[in-house]
Amino acid sequence: MIGLIPRFLEDYDRRLARAKALSLVFIFVFGGLILRLYYLQCIENDRFRDLSECQHFATLRVPSKRGMIRDMNGNLLAVSVEHDSVFVDPGLMEDGDVDRVAAFLGRVLEIDADGLRGRIRDAMRPEKRGRFIWVARKIEDAKARRIAMAKLPGVAFTPEYKRIYTRGVSGCHLLGFVGVDNDGLSNLEYLYDRTLSGTDGIRRRERDGRGNFLSCEEEVAAPPVAGFDVELTIDSFIQETVETTLAKVMEEFAPVSATAVAMDVRTGAVLAIGNRPNFDPNELGTSQEDSRRNRAVTDCYEPGSVMKPFTVSAAIEKGLVTPKTKFHCGNGQGTFGRRILKDHHLYGTLDVTGIIRLSSNVGAAKIGVKCGPKLLHDTLQGFGFGRPTGVDLPGEAPGMLADPSRWTSYSPPSIAIGQEMAVTPLQLATGFSALANEGVVMRPYVVSRVLDSKGNVVRQARPRSVGRAVSAETARDKVVPMLAEVVARGTGRRAKSRLYTLAGKTGTAQKPLEDGRGYSHSKFISAFAGFGPVEDPRVCVVVMVNETAPGKPYYGGRVAAPAAGEILEKTLQYLMVPTSASLKVADAASRH
Repeated sequence: MIGLIPRFLEDYDRRLARAKALSLVFIFVFGGLILRLYYLQCIENDRFRDLSECQHFATLRVPSKRGMIRDMNGNLLAVSVEHDSVFVDPGLMEDGDVDRVAAFLGRVLEIDADGLRGRIRDAMRPEKRGRFIWVARKIEDAKARRIAMAKLPGVAFTPEYKRIYTRGVSGCHLLGFVGVDNDGLSNLEYLYDRTLSGTDGIRRRERDGRGNFLSCEEEVAAPPVAGFDVELTIDSFIQETVETTLAKVMEEFAPVSATAVAMDVRTGAVLAIGNRPNFDPNELGTSQEDSRRNRAVTDCYEPGSVMKPFTVSAAIEKGLVTPKTKFHCGNGQGTFGRRILKDHHLYGTLDVTGIIRLSSNVGAAKIGVKCGPKLLHDTLQGFGFGRPTGVDLPGEAPGMLADPSRWTSYSPPSIAIGQEMAVTPLQLATGFSALANEGVVMRPYVVSRVLDSKGNVVRQARPRSVGRAVSAETARDKVVPMLAEVVARGTGRRAKSRLYTLAGKTGTAQKPLEDGRGYSHSKFISAFAGFGPVEDPRVCVVVMVNETAPGKPYYGGRVAAPAAGEILEKTLQYLMVPTSASLKVADAASRH
């Protein structure tokens, strides 16, 4: 009996050891389960809740309405209109429905029925089980009604917004266009995309494990928020005037391209920008990519003689010349180092006013040499050349104005007559507006206000000066009268108005050869930049015409000046600016 006790104790120890081992196993197993449950319930709770909701609910996007674009008078330029888009849910279709659905939709929507049939059958394969296939986006109301009346299995609609440009091609290079998903792709639509887009809403619909909808009721998780409206400085009447005038230029001279800019000289507000070739943003698929470019800000040209007033401004500002200072213009030819410059006529001695009025290359080049590289460069840069204007439009080119350290001995006479540099039409309008604005350079801008859906102003643009290029005395009392002479009895006579005294400058620039060695004798940039009325300048207009057709006139005074004069006169009349005769009478009365 006593001998059994040690054996009992040994068995007891073994059983106790096994019990402890099993206890440890249970502790580790249940501890691991508890930790796993804690991880799933607490740490990963949000992820699994979202996964469950994703499986249990279908989340559908509710598109927001894109904000409207208006002109300065509140006229609609771009608006979004709700249209139905068609899709099919293969999960709600039987195999025998596919041919009938594809054939009907193909016939009504004028799409490839065989292609649609193939996409539906591919989505119905067991390994795919697709539930959504786009058929057509933003269709016409009549087609939507016809499809709805057919009550085809698996065919459904979802509302989307289609962008409509109310004035067609007018202002197309300012407004730009949107893609099929209403995202801005060009110009103002692109630059202000986040402002215009708004925020899409979310709606949910309950479904079973196989993806079938359990009811027709939808839960709106988040309503859509409409985008802000954008109001421009553009005036639709002035824009139409620019468009009509450019159309006549294209018809008469058949150039490669043409651009016009109208600007308020006091504020820098852009009143109109037009380009040819153009496009209809409502029919984007029919346009060429080259026609969509806003050449007023993206294309640079050697400006030619339209730069001469800025050369003269630099010399007058520093007291190097006066309007009556005389230069001998070499009887039509001048030598500058190894370079020979020529005039179109045999000019002898001309004063500075005559050099501008008759556009003498030799005389202007001599003034440029008198200025020297630093003064000429700094003055041109002060007028905004060689750097972006800062306009609120995408893709602006800075132009070209090299640092004086890179100039050669030929640069001052060349740059004085608008060679060895390049400008955009908008830069040219900014520079001439500064001359009209007593030497003060204003930053051009296109968007005046941003408003919310209730009409509250969210953002307001303010006119902003970016510096003074020359004194008011130089601009107002000396350079502007010279430019008035250009229109009155100089190279810009074809810009003359019956009602207003206008000022401006013509330019006819030879286009550089493609290899960069010299200039073409058959391809030209025809330009005119002007403003009015001289007594109280309000509006500046620039017209640049790129390469008129062979055999057609190409001088700026013949091609661009009449177009600019027409735009100026009609614009000033529309703005109810008093005629020059009225202004002179009022000025005389104020002096007595």
